[in-house]
Amino acid sequence: MKRGFATEFIGKRSIDGHVDRCPGCGKLTLLGSYTTTRCAKWLGLPLLPLGRVRVLDECPHCGRRGCTSHRRLAKVRKQDLKAMMEGFTRKPDDPGTCAHGLHTLMVYDEKAWFLDVMKTYGLRFEKEARIQALIAQGLCRFGQYDEAAAYCRKALVLGGGKPIEELLEKCEALRDHQDDGTMFDALRPQPEGAWAAYVPAIAAAAATALFLLSMGISSTRNYRAWLVNGSLRKYHFQIDDTDYSLAPGGRMPVKLRLGSHVLHYDSMPDRTIEYDISLLKQLLGQHLLVINPDAMALLEVETAGSGNPQHAIGGQVHLFPGVRLPWFGLRQRDNALEHEKDMLSLHRPPTHAEMVAQLHALGMDAQAAAYARQALRMEPATPEAEALLRIALDGADPEAAEAFLRHGTSILPPLLPWHLRYQDYAMLSSPGRDLVGEYTARCKEHPDEPAFFYLLGRIAPDRADARKLFVHAERGGGMGGLGYFAIAHDHFNHAEFAEARPYSQQAMERAPRRADFLRFHESILLALRDYDALLALLERHETDDPELPGEEVYYLTCAGYHREAEAAALRHHESRGTPLPKLTAVRYHAVGNIESYLDCLAESADPHAAIERHLHRGEVAQADALVSATEEHAYWEHLVLYCAAMASSQAEIAERHWSRALDEIDAVDPAAARERLLLSAPTAPTEDAVERLDLPAREKALVLAALAFRFPEQREAFNSLSGKFNFEPGYPRLLLKAWTAPRRLPSGTASPEALQPAA
Repeated sequence: MKRGFATEFIGKRSIDGHVDRCPGCGKLTLLGSYTTTRCAKWLGLPLLPLGRVRVLDECPHCGRRGCTSHRRLAKVRKQDLKAMMEGFTRKPDDPGTCAHGLHTLMVYDEKAWFLDVMKTYGLRFEKEARIQALIAQGLCRFGQYDEAAAYCRKALVLGGGKPIEELLEKCEALRDHQDDGTMFDALRPQPEGAWAAYVPAIAAAAATALFLLSMGISSTRNYRAWLVNGSLRKYHFQIDDTDYSLAPGGRMPVKLRLGSHVLHYDSMPDRTIEYDISLLKQLLGQHLLVINPDAMALLEVETAGSGNPQHAIGGQVHLFPGVRLPWFGLRQRDNALEHEKDMLSLHRPPTHAEMVAQLHALGMDAQAAAYARQALRMEPATPEAEALLRIALDGADPEAAEAFLRHGTSILPPLLPWHLRYQDYAMLSSPGRDLVGEYTARCKEHPDEPAFFYLLGRIAPDRADARKLFVHAERGGGMGGLGYFAIAHDHFNHAEFAEARPYSQQAMERAPRRADFLRFHESILLALRDYDALLALLERHETDDPELPGEEVYYLTCAGYHREAEAAALRHHESRGTPLPKLTAVRYHAVGNIESYLDCLAESADPHAAIERHLHRGEVAQADALVSATEEHAYWEHLVLYCAAMASSQAEIAERHWSRALDEIDAVDPAAARERLLLSAPTAPTEDAVERLDLPAREKALVLAALAFRFPEQREAFNSLSGKFNFEPGYPRLLLKAWTAPRRLPSGTASPEALQPAA
């Protein structure tokens, strides 16, 4: 049975040989050395040469031989001869140097050099048996058997021993047969050519020439391009009625004829592509065409030495001039770039959110919004829909946003994120618009779909009707607690914390692992000052939340467990590494010890400590300077400065921070847009309008305090409501408590209302 792949020596040249006894079979014969070529073979046919090899002392009888690469032999020979010459230079009178030199020259068959060293140094070391034996061995190797025998006898006289006797016998035996010149000639290797090893290379060169010739002929008719898929799903498209399919993040080379081509993809209008660049012009002009049917691929061009890559996204056809790529390859983004060439790569993160983040990092905000819209059109039910919708609608006016959202609201089963955004934008664009009829019809058409009842409850004008719809939505499989959560949220926004508690508990029972349900229930318990229940809740749901140590210490302190709070602070300091002064500041904050709280806050290296100290001391100008030194702050931090400035009658600082607060409110989010409209209104809002704001408790308390300063005629009502929501621990709770506290008038003083002039 023939082997598949094998290697074989082909050709013989630079042939040498000497008579010696074979170490393998023990026969006295001619050991030949020659240079040959190692060749890879397939089923006996040579494929390609693998390199030159030197065969050493090959026995014609048993085949024993040594092999080494020609390059390695030349390198070692050069090193050994150099070492020999250095030895003669350093220690010319040392017999060891002479012995090393004779042995080296004999091994590398340097006959003339060997005879010269023998004449120069041989007489100098006539008393050295080792030197005489090496000379005899070398002369025997080079065919001078009589002289070799003479040196053998000298070595025997000097005590050479049995090896010299055996060498003498071999020299005498070879001398006896020396007259027969044909004794070993038949065993000498014969020269052979190695042309067969290079036949495949010649054939490959000829095939390459033919291929290049055919490419040159076709270069006047065809154009090379790449098809890429920048989305996370497989899709199909057509070019000139030819169907193509691309996997997520896939790429495919395509060869198109010059002229007009039609690209048809999904519901997009057909795209006509004009090609007028031949392959020859591509090679000379360095042009590359990339077709991206879904317009979602992020392409990156890295130019050697520029350090400033260019990016392209959002088009179905991209033409890149000056891109030097062998055979127009399109690299993957995670591959290392070859710095000596321009490289084109396809950047395809594993999620839509990472792609959007990448586009934002590149300063391509408009392209990020367009990418999010295209991703949602392709896959409306993606798990990333809630995050993508916020980005997709960035900068869009309410009417355009509503038109886009209708695409997702028409899908069944209903996609909740789409409907939530649709309701918010529809009511924002038309405040008096009534969506109740639309969703009532949906509930009648799909009575077994709880999501429509939940959505109808969100827009119901009557709170009692809304609660009934939310309860109905939770029947059977329900909405996973969202209905109960909505009822609890409505009570919470109206400061009805006791009424919100049972519904929040039911929501947690339906979805015990939802973090937003847990945090909301914690806010309800905090509003009710039920610190024992809060501690029990933390114990049941302990996580790695970095806010957990401060919350536990705060709740223990407020519940009156001061020793336990101190022990908890020490435990968290040792186990989690939370700074002990920071936890001590929490304890002082819980009992209202402002000075000690500020001292511990400063000791914990909190960057906000200086601002808080100035605000508590009424040093508004100094606090304003610290805030103004930074570039950005959350809108509610500017509201804190507004309230502090109003409390200190510094109107200029107050108005500046009021304007900055309005500028920092996120106008993209519908809930934030409602808040901005309420704060920017010239007249005081109603309490119900404020209660409907969907804000965290701390921000709601701050907004109410700011409205109390903005509209003094309703200060008492707004301050009272602000006090109900001012239960979140930490900044600015103590400030709000001081600003919204009821003002006590001296006895016998009329109230501010009584001092107003009569109408």
